[in-house]
Formats: sequence, structure tokens, C-alpha cells
Amino acid sequence: MSKRVGLIAVAAMLAALAAGFLTLNANAATDIDSDGDGVYDWIEAELGSDPLDPDTDGDGLTDGEEFSVFGTDILNADPDNDGLGDEAEVKIYGSNPYWADTDVDGLLDGEEAYIYGTNPISDDTDMDSLHDFAELFYLGTDPLSLDTDGDGFWDGWEVGYTDPLNPDTDGDGILDGEEAFVYGTSPLYEDTDDDGLLDGDEVHIHGTDPLHPDSDGDGLLDGNEVNTGTNPLDADTDGDGMPDGYEATQECLNPVTDSALGDADGDGLSNIYEFSIGTDPCSPESLASFTAYVDGMGGLPDPVRKSILRKAADAEHLLCDSGNINGGLRKLGDVEDYVDAQAGKKISESTANVLRDYVQSLIGQIEAGQDVCTFA
Repeated sequence: MSKRVGLIAVAAMLAALAAGFLTLNANAATDIDSDGDGVYDWIEAELGSDPLDPDTDGDGLTDGEEFSVFGTDILNADPDNDGLGDEAEVKIYGSNPYWADTDVDGLLDGEEAYIYGTNPISDDTDMDSLHDFAELFYLGTDPLSLDTDGDGFWDGWEVGYTDPLNPDTDGDGILDGEEAFVYGTSPLYEDTDDDGLLDGDEVHIHGTDPLHPDSDGDGLLDGNEVNTGTNPLDADTDGDGMPDGYEATQECLNPVTDSALGDADGDGLSNIYEFSIGTDPCSPESLASFTAYVDGMGGLPDPVRKSILRKAADAEHLLCDSGNINGGLRKLGDVEDYVDAQAGKKISESTANVLRDYVQSLIGQIEAGQDVCTFA
């Protein structure tokens, strides 16, 4: 009886071993990867891929990479229909194989990669603050160049301000970027300082200051100086001690001719001296002009001013109203004597010298028979 039981137990064990062997062999039979793509044949059968082709959809990725690594479609080389295969999207560009426009810039990933050369994962390939789509289809700028016209101004800065397709928007001979960052001139106005010269001409030809209409400070605009032949970089072109602007306003003087020691009006006072004391070098001095000069002269105490004006009025009355030349000359002599007496006391020596010279000019003109009664 016990022997029989033992045989039965052994038989059961052998049956169990046989069943286990069969199960192991069955699993081994199903865990086959015929094409070596990393996906078992039985899984490929379920997915519908070809167990004999490691890249069923021919997109450059093995079925195993698509299934286990990237999660892409084993059966479709370009599931988002953007013209860019899965391998290019995941391995080269880093774009989304399930999103036709990864960077949402209005351009398909495939268009960016193969047609325009832009970056499918950046909506602004050249980082100029303009979207690639806008550059291509609205602005005409280059989405691959930060500065399409090469003027030193980024395209993004130029839009709405200067012309991103024209390196010299105002046509003054200076690049827009140089105007903004080097010279400080306006890239929108060809003559920033309104002196009659183009900014480019000031910088490249004349050497004048494009931000200052009168570079040498002589009272003449740079453009006027260039046009009339004076030097816009020299306040006194002829070197006669009188600024170009002053000479240009005097009809008897020429800013390119040294006339400092001349006496254009023949009043006995040189042109340079008249410039220095503020009288008119083109008109002879008169009693009336002397009166006006003294009346507006600085550095004179009122009592002194009144005394000089009273004596001058007496001289004018004798000379101009009575025709008494000798009497008038004596009165002018009185003026000179009075100035001598006040010099260094109530008036400075320099002021006294000017008054003496003025009176001497009047006396000289009278003695030469010239008219000092008419105020020119």
C-alpha cells in the first residue's frame, strides 16, 4: 500500500515538472525579436508594426526607440504632417513630433528646417525681437540676421522707428546705428542741428559738429560759412581779430579779408577798434551817435554821464544849430578835459580812453570838414 502511494507521488511530481517545462518553452518562444529593434515580435503584432523591419515607418528611428524611448508613432514617419520626420524632430531639432508648429510662430517645423532655415523651436531665430513669420511675410527682414540692413541697429529696434531695410534712413550719409550710438544725431532727420549741412557732410567732409549749428561759435551757421567761403571751424577766418559773424553783418567788412587796421568809414577809428568799443565801423561817428553811446555806456556814474551829455549837447547846438564850428570844437574840448579830470577817480582809465578816442574822432572829422551832425 505504501509503495503504491509513493509511485503516485512521483508521478505527480513528474507531471508538474513537465507542465513547468512546457510553460518556460512557450514564453521563450514568444519573447522573440526577429528584427532586433528592441520590440518583441508579439508586441509588434499587436502594434501592427513589421517584426522583420527594425524601422517600420522608415523615419530613421528604430521601432524600439519609437516605442520605448521617444513615444513616437511606429507606423507614421511624420504624424504631425509638418514636413519634418520624427528622427529629425527628436534627434536634430528637438521639436515636437506631434505638433506641426512647435514654436507657434506660424511656420511649420518642416518649413523652418528645410525652406527658411529658421529654428523650429524658437519663434525668433535671430533674437531681434521680431517673430520669424512677421519678418518673412510682413516686414521683409531676414529672420536669420539680427540686423538685416547692417546699419548697427537691430531689426526689432528699427521697426516703428527707422527703416530696417535701409541702413541710412534719412539719407544723410551716416548709418542709422552710427547716428544713434556714435554721433548722437537723428537717424530720421538729415540735418540734426538745422545748420544747412547734412549730418554726413559735417562728419565726413567738413569736420563740423552735427549737433551744433555754429561749430566755431562765430555767429554764422556752419552751412552759411561753407557756402560763403569762411571756415566753419575758425571763428575768425581771416585772423583780423573780428569774428566772421560780426564781419558778415557789416557791409563794409569781409570775413575773408583782414581789415582790422582799416578805417572803412573814415572817422579816424580803425575797424578793429570800433569793433572793440561797439561802434559802427561802416558809419562815421556823429554827435548824435556819441550821445547815444554815452547814454548806454556801462561803468559811468550818473552824475558823470549827465555832465558829459550836457557838454555834448552844447557842442551839438553850436555846431549843428548855429554853425559855430570853433565854439563847437571848444565844447568838445571841454568834454575831453572833463573826462581827463574824472579818469582814475569816478571812471576807469579804460572807459576814459574810449571816451577820449570818440571825442578825438569827432574833432578830427570836423577839422576835415566832414558832417558830424547827421546821425547815420
